[in-house]
Amino acid sequence: MIVLTTNYKDVIARRLGVSRNTVAKYIAVLVAEGRIECRTVGKAKLCRARER
Repeated sequence: MIVLTTNYKDVIARRLGVSRNTVAKYIAVLVAEGRIECRTVGKAKLCRARER
């Protein structure tokens, strides 16, 4: 499980060398495809790979 803080898109974007908008787009695509699931707990967002 990956715990994402409120600025998770910035952190991921910096590490990958892409824009924040690109990260948001791909996270949304992965959720829509059912590859990951995310839920909000307080200010954090919890994402994990879905079981096959």
